Amino acid sequence: MTPPPDLEHSVIVVSPHFDDGVLSLGGLLYRLGRRATLVTVFGGAPVGAVDASDWDRRCGFDDPQSAVRTRQREDATACRLLGIGRLALSHPDNPYDPPDAELDHLTDFLTSHVARESTLLVCAGIGNEDHARVRDAVVAVRTAADGPSIWLYADLPYAASYRDWGTPGFTAGIREREKLLFDPLEARFRLSPEHWTELDAAQWQAKRDAVLAYASQLAPLGRTHGAFLSLPGPLGQELIWRLEPR
Repeated sequence: MTPPPDLEHSVIVVSPHFDDGVLSLGGLLYRLGRRATLVTVFGGAPVGAVDASDWDRRCGFDDPQSAVRTRQREDATACRLLGIGRLALSHPDNPYDPPDAELDHLTDFLTSHVARESTLLVCAGIGNEDHARVRDAVVAVRTAADGPSIWLYADLPYAASYRDWGTPGFTAGIREREKLLFDPLEARFRLSPEHWTELDAAQWQAKRDAVLAYASQLAPLGRTHGAFLSLPGPLGQELIWRLEPR
């Protein structure tokens, strides 16, 4: 399946962390190729000497600086495999950055470096508070100015934890189950249309290769999300919704 017509031009996928965009939209990114740029929000190292977070330790790192350097290399490899551009902003990841801190580097990027004719894709925020924080920052900029169009993407592998993932009833179900997440959006936007993609063999192989590039995080992801790389499996389907102002 080809990308929706609205995504045929310059596309920016906003990824909270160094693997979220590829896990959720690797097939779409592969199809878009050079028309797409992956922008990672929490792509910077913490300031000063701090202990490694629980997540970083589970990934095998004893200091956050080495974790960031490794993930930057992994991200570069994944984007090269998909044939897309990349940019890492300098916000430190949670818990190195307070959850109420302003995402000013993201706001500056969106207001100063994104053309009005571009298309932004940002995570819906399913299953992860950091994702919801990034989504809200992107939507706030879009609401404040006549900027580029925005699509939400279903966060994988989190969205696939629901049994109806991959079915026509998923959108209605997730809106009902995640009312605190979706109600504020739906007060201002319509989430329409939804666009499902079932990856073909070539798209799946490209996505799988790119996901495997994020090697440092695969083991802990597997412990919490099971066989998310199986075929057939949850990563073989991707879902986006367009945000249309009411």
